[in-house]
Amino acid sequence: MADAEKVPELTKRAALRYPVSVPAMLTEGALRVTGVVENLSSKGALVTHVSERPEVGTVGRLRLTNLRVSLRTSGADSLKITCQVVRHDPAGFAVVFLNGSDAVSELLDRAFARGFSSDSEDV
Repeated sequence: MADAEKVPELTKRAALRYPVSVPAMLTEGALRVTGVVENLSSKGALVTHVSERPEVGTVGRLRLTNLRVSLRTSGADSLKITCQVVRHDPAGFAVVFLNGSDAVSELLDRAFARGFSSDSEDV
């Protein structure tokens, strides 16, 4: 798919997005894309500072790492979520979660229920 193309049914924002800074890696077959999740919701994420941009439509596993430090929360230090790349952004790319949104919701609840805040204002 071309950069300008989107996966239409997956691009609407339906969940509150939180500004974060969480190291991440998207994997699919031999593809390994590193970056930083800067915008996270229970439904998807914006990945920036990327090593490359996977094609729109790519389905892979997004691994969020260093969660205890990044979100100042307890529990697992990493989380893997199946996702699909839905668009390219000047800073990276956006994904929608295909499963694992309950785990992300729980993670966000733990982090933000205590009043966690990030320096980023891009929600």
